[in-house]
Formats: sequence, structure tokens, C-alpha cells
Amino acid sequence: MELKRIDLYNCKELKKLKRMLIAMRAAAVFIAAVSLAVCIFFCIGTNTANAQSQLIKTLIASTLGGWAVITLRITAIRHYKYACVHYEAILNGDEEPFDGSFEVSDVITRIHGGVSFYDVKALGDEQKTLSLYSGCRERFDEHAALRVYCVYMFIKAYEVRYEDN
Repeated sequence: MELKRIDLYNCKELKKLKRMLIAMRAAAVFIAAVSLAVCIFFCIGTNTANAQSQLIKTLIASTLGGWAVITLRITAIRHYKYACVHYEAILNGDEEPFDGSFEVSDVITRIHGGVSFYDVKALGDEQKTLSLYSGCRERFDEHAALRVYCVYMFIKAYEVRYEDN
């Protein structure tokens, strides 16, 4: 019987997050460009007879485009940016092992200007509170984990018993 290491963070996942960040930024630029093009179109078609209605249409187009870009920035772009920074820090950090049993909290905590995570109580020789990135929750088996490896108190990998048949 051996111990098998399961990594929660990898370069493949980081590349996927970076691609999503680039895609979200491209979508925001596209929405802004379309909004600007619509405003220019309304301005070109303006004459003295329809100036007020064209102004209202231009204001509506620019406002909706701005709201769409801001919403995308606040939700998706910020999330992927923080996730990329977090992944890079964990992948490049030094690991510290903890042995024992582990208990994951059901409550998600969010760092202001950062990522969301679960608290994990390490019940072993020394009791510590570790953190588990919310994006890695599905892949972490708290009941099978015998040892975890942490970087900045975030669980990076864990080991389970592995029987080779």
C-alpha cells in the first residue's frame, strides 16, 4: 500500500483561467467598440429635425454599453484575474506538509479583492486552520486525505492511500 499524491493546482488549469481572462477582456472591448460604433452611427444620421431623438438614442446606446462593460468587469474579469494571481502564487510557492485528518467547513469566505475559499481544520499533532480554494472543493476528498501540502496555508495537494492491484 502506497500513498498517491493528488494535485489540486496545475499549469493546465492556470492556462485555462488565463484564456478565459483574455476572452472576457476581449468581450468587454468588443461591447465597448459596438457601443461606440452605434453612437457614431446615430451621430452621423443627425440633422436639425431629429436631433433630440438621436441624442436620446446615443445616450441609451452608450449607457447600455457602459453598463455591460462594467458588469463584465465586476463579475467575470475580476474573478478570473484574482484566480490567475492565486494559481500563480500557489504553483510558485514552497510546500509545507500537514498530517492528520481534515474537516472542511461548509461556509465560503471571500477575501476582499481576492478569491473565495473554505476553512479546513487540520486535526493532527498540531491543530491548524488551513484554506481550500473554492475552485478546488470538488476535487478534495477530506475523508481520504492523510497528508496535505500547503502553500501560504492554502491546500495545494493531498495524499491518499493507494493500493496497486
